[in-house]
Amino acid sequence: MVITSHDQALLDAVAEETIALRHKGLKYFPGPPSEMFDAEEKERLGKMKQQAALDKKKEHARAAELKSKCQGLMSDRGQHS
Repeated sequence: MVITSHDQALLDAVAEETIALRHKGLKYFPGPPSEMFDAEEKERLGKMKQQAALDKKKEHARAAELKSKCQGLMSDRGQHS
């Protein structure tokens, strides 16, 4: 049986699985819509956390590279004086 509704409580009460239109395709989820939304939010937050950690590592690498370059320039100046 297929049911469509804007009544979230009704869908959560009767749905055993959810099919949602996402990114021009169908996404199948084994549970009611509220559980699907929770899972999508958890996934989104996990990706944001991963991206933040990656950005932090990149910034740390850039800072280390800049520090190394500065130390190299200072070393070169000391040898030429």
